[in-house]
Amino acid sequence: MIVRSLIFAVPVVLINILFGMLRVRCRRFSIRWFLAIHAPVPFVFLLRRHLELPEIFILLSLTSAIIGQVAGGKLLPAKRGCS
Repeated sequence: MIVRSLIFAVPVVLINILFGMLRVRCRRFSIRWFLAIHAPVPFVFLLRRHLELPEIFILLSLTSAIIGQVAGGKLLPAKRGCS
């Protein structure tokens, strides 16, 4: 179960790092900012379903997504407007 958790959590963090880097470069509460936060959700859902993980892993996915978004936001300096 721990191996499946890592197989699930690592890609979720990595994809959210990318979207966190996009999010930090967008104006807050804009459409692109909203999409940068919510676009990875279908990927996370499909990965969880593919690995046949129970619903309790929703908490792990939420935690991994937040960690990835915050880490991605810290990697790039904030900039006004979307690039």
